[in-house]
Amino acid sequence: MAVTRNQSKGDSVTSTPMKSPSPSSSYSGRKSVRSRIDPTTNLTFGSIVTIGIVASIILQVSLAYLVMNDKIKLNGKTTVQSLMTLGNRLEYILRFQAIHVVWLVITTALVVFSRLSTGAVNPLEGFENLVISAKQVHTNSMEQFLLIFVNQLILATNLAPDIFIRVIPLLNILFAISRVLFWLGYPKYRTCGFFSGMTPITLTTIYNAYALINFLF
Repeated sequence: MAVTRNQSKGDSVTSTPMKSPSPSSSYSGRKSVRSRIDPTTNLTFGSIVTIGIVASIILQVSLAYLVMNDKIKLNGKTTVQSLMTLGNRLEYILRFQAIHVVWLVITTALVVFSRLSTGAVNPLEGFENLVISAKQVHTNSMEQFLLIFVNQLILATNLAPDIFIRVIPLLNILFAISRVLFWLGYPKYRTCGFFSGMTPITLTTIYNAYALINFLF
């Protein structure tokens, strides 16, 4: 059978497999992102993240020192003696949650205001990018609130009353400050606010896990 020219060319064509990005190219891509210059501050994004982390550490250490050494008293009329029972400890925790409920109401209102002011009222019309900043602040606040709240409930079973009376207001005041910083800095300068909220969540989680291990074994 005669083979036509087109058939011959078609038979000789082979598909070229797509190459997946190599680890070196992925690393160079991440490196280029960190080296990108922010036009507002003339700093690299890597430097902005570093400054945010350092500022977060300074904020947390300073506030912890002031509260734990009674330089700032945030326990109101509550005394150590009144925190001997689990019920009183839970009541003490719940009183401070009013801070977070107020903040969540504010972030919800910010989402509503963003929708009304930009015209992105219908989420299905494709204009969600106009309200993404307000939505992300609200969502991140909800996620971290759940984590810090549950950790406080567990701390009620683990901490001595004289420490508990200081730690609970410290966690809640620091969390409130971190949420405001996260909102003001979003999206490029949110590092300080994020770490100021996530660090106490991480530390309390580790402590509660350690207390559970001691309880079990």
